[in-house]
Order: sequence, then structure tokens, then C-alpha cells
Amino acid sequence: MRRLIALFCLLLAGCGYNLGLRPPDLLKEVHIEEVKAEADPKFSSALYRALREEFQSKGIKVVQGAERRLKGEVVELRFEPIAFDRSAYATQYRASVNTTFKLLQGEEVIWSLSGLRKEKVFTAKGAPALDEHLLTKALEEIARDIAHELYLRLLIAGFRCPCAQ
Repeated sequence: MRRLIALFCLLLAGCGYNLGLRPPDLLKEVHIEEVKAEADPKFSSALYRALREEFQSKGIKVVQGAERRLKGEVVELRFEPIAFDRSAYATQYRASVNTTFKLLQGEEVIWSLSGLRKEKVFTAKGAPALDEHLLTKALEEIARDIAHELYLRLLIAGFRCPCAQ
């Protein structure tokens, strides 16, 4: 049994697979472009910041002019009331964001992801300024969730066996 386990580990190592949680070689350094979000430029900035923070916190250098570039676009940004009081005023809203991302080397797309969707529900407090603040907080949480999931998906993609390509 020990020989079988040793052989299995040797095969994994020979394929370039790594059992550790370090950033894959593919992502040692990346340039993150400003995320396109025509519907809400503030969300574009929040998502860009969240991506930078997520990648840097994982030891990935985010540098201008890196060989690999991450491009993102917000395909859809929606706010919809989902609960109402007796007077038909909205008391809860759902904020949802649908995104696409591409990792490029030069002009070649080396990885892409469509349909990365996240949503948050928040309760309206009735005061417009407070509700705007709650919406902003919900969008910041969505941005962090998107950045984290994108990092995880890129990490998984980076551990693919090179001999299988």
C-alpha cells in the first residue's frame, strides 16, 4: 500500500501537480485591467480594488505591464425589490452581478470564464441615504465574493497537468 501511495505521489509530481496552496506558476504576476461596468462605474472601481486585494493577499504580484493580463466585464448589474410592506413599499432588495473574465498572454486568450454571478439581499431602512449606503455595502461584498471565486477558479486552472494539454 505504501508503494502504491508513493507511486501515486510521484506521478502527480511528474505532471506538475502541486498539493500545496501556493499560487500556480501561471499567476506569479498579473496586470489587472480596469473592469468594464458601464451600468455603474463605482462598482467597476470596487471590483477592481477587490481583485487587486484578493490577488495581492495570495502573494500574486499585481503590476502594470505584466506578461499576463486579466480583463473583466460586468455583463449585468441588477437591483430588484423582492419584499414589500403593506403599503407596497419595497423592504428588501436583491443586488445581482453577472461577470466575464479573460486571462490573456499578449493578445491570446489563455483562460476565460463566463457567467460568474453573485448576489446579495439587503433590507431597506426607508431613508434614501441609508438605503444607498446599504446598497454600496452589498455591492462591495459582491465584489469581494467575485474576486475570491475568480482567484480560486484560476488557481484550479493553473494546476492542470501540462502533459494533458
